[in-house]
Amino acid sequence: AQPAVPSIQSVSIVDITELPKDTQTQVNQIVAQRGDAGLQTLRKSIDATPKVKSALEAKGMSSAQVIAASLQPNGALTLITKKAS
Repeated sequence: AQPAVPSIQSVSIVDITELPKDTQTQVNQIVAQRGDAGLQTLRKSIDATPKVKSALEAKGMSSAQVIAASLQPNGALTLITKKAS
């Protein structure tokens, strides 16, 4: 049986440029491995979750700028965004 997914308690939004260089490299590798299909799935699930979508909108962003997400067991969701260059 799969473990229950923790419910989202908090949402943090971090731009990739705010991360340490090593972490940026890791994130870019994960994004590259996941590919466009994985990114579309991630963005759809963000748009389907009002709490997450409104957190992004409060920062003037949308799911289109999210490139990765990490949900901790305590329900803290971190979204990593990348501004369109």
